[in-house]
Amino acid sequence: MEIYLMQITLRNWKGAKNQSFEFSGRETTIAGANGAGKTTLFDAFVWVLFGKDHLGREDFMIKPCGAHRLDSEAEIILLVNGNEMRFRRVYSE
Repeated sequence: MEIYLMQITLRNWKGAKNQSFEFSGRETTIAGANGAGKTTLFDAFVWVLFGKDHLGREDFMIKPCGAHRLDSEAEIILLVNGNEMRFRRVYSE
């Protein structure tokens, strides 16, 4: 089975208001300075699939600081054996 991450889209997710990240290769490397958002991307990926953050917590901070009555959502697009599959999870107050 071949699975490739193609895209992650974040809306009102932690520090991201509306951002999309596209990946086009067989291997994806996410690098950056501390505080750049690497763990935020990984938490979004894990949350969409499993409803938890990278530490296995279900009750971690998803919403941006000071945000009220905004839906927070993350969407991932995977290429699974040549077929595009979209997964999306939304947190609503």
